[in-house]
Amino acid sequence: MTDGVFLFTRTPVMPLGQLQELDEKRQPLDTNKTVWVTMPFAHEKLDAFDRFALKGQRVSLCVGLYHTRPLHDVVVELKGDGLEGPGGALLPVETVEYCPGYLGAAPSRYMKIVGEGTKVEPVNLTDETGVRYFFLTLHAPRDAKAGRYVGAIDVRADGNLVKPIPVSLRVQNMAQPILRDVYVGLIYNGGLPDVDDMLRQYARSGFSQIMWFYRWVPHGKGETAKNTLTPPAWVGSSSNWSTRHLGRRGSLHGYPGG
Repeated sequence: MTDGVFLFTRTPVMPLGQLQELDEKRQPLDTNKTVWVTMPFAHEKLDAFDRFALKGQRVSLCVGLYHTRPLHDVVVELKGDGLEGPGGALLPVETVEYCPGYLGAAPSRYMKIVGEGTKVEPVNLTDETGVRYFFLTLHAPRDAKAGRYVGAIDVRADGNLVKPIPVSLRVQNMAQPILRDVYVGLIYNGGLPDVDDMLRQYARSGFSQIMWFYRWVPHGKGETAKNTLTPPAWVGSSSNWSTRHLGRRGSLHGYPGG
């Protein structure tokens, strides 16, 4: 750790912590027994990224930030206009997302888009300690040149450079297949998914359908429509929201099956 900051990385599918544990009666446990955060391990220290991608694939790079003092104007961004590859080809960052984590005030697992392209908003970390996450997503176009793309991610805080992180992305001479004959997606366990940012990121992950949990359970129980929540008008009446049902939202955000 340098000056109260430790940078680490981990797979994007690793659980980032827990908000509130429940007992066997589904009642909240005492807050002193709540596990708030997954702390970084020493072997997760971030020194560089070396990844590979297929043509057409999106790759997310997780920059974890553990701090033991308040930090202001924190910016995590790709240096320059993108990773530089064969013949001067560039792979820019599509989005930079920020997840507050579960330690400190206002814990949350939801990620806010703080940057698109080369424009990244600063984040203020006012708590004395915290474990935060920044996800930078790059896209290798289907017509990208195969080869090694290199660059660096700059992490800044309080107006100073905390650490430059070298990045290497090896684009393979193979294209990622697009599944058009099956629905691929997850059960959405939350309120109405009527948030443009969420739908856009969901689509960019390669999913082609949404199963809404709070619609699916009453449907499975055979309850009447008056006892179920009603999806927004642009979805239609289906409980299984495919890209066809997502309609204009799908076309705007590039669902692969739309």
